[in-house]
Amino acid sequence: MYYENELIAFHPRSYDQKQDILDLCHYLDVLEKKPYALNHAKAFKIADLPAVYYQYLSALRQKSEQTNLDFVKILKLRTQYDPRAVDEVLLQVATPLSQYTG
Repeated sequence: MYYENELIAFHPRSYDQKQDILDLCHYLDVLEKKPYALNHAKAFKIADLPAVYYQYLSALRQKSEQTNLDFVKILKLRTQYDPRAVDEVLLQVATPLSQYTG
């Protein structure tokens, strides 16, 4: 997709029926405004995130009701910085957190 001759988005084309190709990054701004939508967002459900993200979200949900907004902000960090670096930091944070949540 181009806007004023500038490429602003790229989506692979699906040639199969009933196949959705969704990029979670494209939904993060909306999810930040409506964080409870994360629970039902298909883009999140089919996202290929490292397991630590799901573990961290589960641990956060045991502690707070504002979890989704905080979690979306963490996901947005993956678009602003090297995703592998964010993954590594989250892994370091989530490991001690999981020790306290059982």
